[in-house]
Amino acid sequence: NEHPKITTLLFNGKTAYLVALAAINNVGRASATKEDVLVSISKLWNHIIENGGIEPLAIPIVGTGFSRLPDSRDVMVKEIIKSFVAACSTRRFTERLRIVISPYDMKKHEVNISELVEFLSYTCKFTQFDGDNNTSRIGHGIG
Repeated sequence: NEHPKITTLLFNGKTAYLVALAAINNVGRASATKEDVLVSISKLWNHIIENGGIEPLAIPIVGTGFSRLPDSRDVMVKEIIKSFVAACSTRRFTERLRIVISPYDMKKHEVNISELVEFLSYTCKFTQFDGDNNTSRIGHGIG
């Protein structure tokens, strides 16, 4: 069996990618390591590249729910950003990524949007893209 299992669904003209990244123990409790989540996200980008991208691409803060990672939402958003930018550095498969943060997570986990916007801008600005002579590429977050 290939880990993680990625399934593509089409519904009402929209494409959804489902990623099974957690292991289930004998009492039905899911868990995953940070490495499991990062490998899964990387394989998701590759799956999208191989099977056609969508516009815009949206992703939740993977690993912070049923996977029970101890990392903060801010840390996991930064990991998603780094993984996405790395995937885009060799091949563009979408023009836009939306990282979806629930209002519950924003309030309960005190997600620092200002810091994440700064991190996104910095990461996009200073990542070298293959065949890209435009060194002023900037990422934009919500303000």
